[in-house]
Amino acid sequence: MIGEEAVAADASLRTLIDGAERVWLVDPVDGTGNFVAGNPDFGCMVVELRSGTPVRSWIWQAVRRRMFHAARGGGVHLDGGRLPRPRSRRSRLVGGVTAEYAQLRGASLAEPWPMTGSCTEDYPLMALGERDYLIHNGTYPWDHWPGVLLLTEMGGRVAFVDGEPFTSSSPNPHKILAARTPEVWDTVAAAVRDLNISRG
Repeated sequence: MIGEEAVAADASLRTLIDGAERVWLVDPVDGTGNFVAGNPDFGCMVVELRSGTPVRSWIWQAVRRRMFHAARGGGVHLDGGRLPRPRSRRSRLVGGVTAEYAQLRGASLAEPWPMTGSCTEDYPLMALGERDYLIHNGTYPWDHWPGVLLLTEMGGRVAFVDGEPFTSSSPNPHKILAARTPEVWDTVAAAVRDLNISRG
């Protein structure tokens, strides 16, 4: 078991994650800044990886009292009930982005919103169909693996914006782009390339 605080104390632990036969990653308080500020967008995340592949994950939204559970090949459940794949009824794609992407535009993109400050909120928003994509400024595995499994089980895609799949220790300098479908991912990635600020 590896927690965020353990890696802060010993950064070499992160390099062991992808090659481990089995490892649990724990983020006890994701969205610490929100928690300190009294913002409800925070929670806890746990994921089980086997040989670098997520197989089970849990995202607990503490204030909303909601539990998202994903299992590889078993879909996604919210509080015990299976979630259907999200479908957007919007005419243009809505996403959450870091500040430098506030000017992200495209014919099929609405004006982007800021990230919520917590992956316990951002990934479930896509799973629920309330957001179409996310551009994230961090690459910590405990932030992303729970959401990666959640989203891919619902037909989405998560990768660095140059197309490289996400791994726990990749040195890729690009941002992480998550989207509720591969088609949405391609559309947003093209808009990011046009903006020409895809590196970290």
